[in-house]
Amino acid sequence: MPSPSEIIKIICNGVIEAESFCTDLYRFLHLLDDLYDKDQAVTAQDLGIITINVLETFAANPFFQKHIYTLMPAVRTAIVSWVDSENWKNRGGNDKIASHVLKSQYHEVFYMVAGIVGGLEHQMHVTRQFREYDWY
Repeated sequence: MPSPSEIIKIICNGVIEAESFCTDLYRFLHLLDDLYDKDQAVTAQDLGIITINVLETFAANPFFQKHIYTLMPAVRTAIVSWVDSENWKNRGGNDKIASHVLKSQYHEVFYMVAGIVGGLEHQMHVTRQFREYDWY
């Protein structure tokens, strides 16, 4: 199975600015999760680099700026879903299972990007190809 960066390249269909947006978002969200659950060590340098990358991407990335009114609500929803997933994680039964689904909502941002850069057929192709991929 390809790495997350290889999958992001495929999803972004050759659009470098989209790839930069998705890569920085992926790294940022994983860093937030690592800071919260402490399952991976996070250095000050890691935090500094990703913070700068995300701020620059959101401020100056032409792809993000062009599609900000589509992408920002999706990013916000993905982050809120992650917060909810952490609240649901310690519950039992179906709630614990559902927490994993909620935590993965940021994937939908990537699939939205696929639709923007490559149309519906590309979007459906990458969702079929990578929906089951474990990004963690």
